Amino acid sequence: MSWELYEVMATDDRGHESLYYATKSLKEARAMAQQALREGMVYCTVNRETDDGDSERVFECGTRPP
Repeated sequence: MSWELYEVMATDDRGHESLYYATKSLKEARAMAQQALREGMVYCTVNRETDDGDSERVFECGTRPP
């Protein structure tokens, strides 16, 4: 059985990126990325874990920090 993992990475205004949330639902991951922006983050990405263990970007929001 295989299932997908989505990781929400959030970046603050100083450019520090950290894992904000992880879930198996893309819909939930997108909602959490928007929530991170409301909490003061400036840029968020949602990455999907591929079958070979790499990460693939599937959604992004906000503005990239300088």
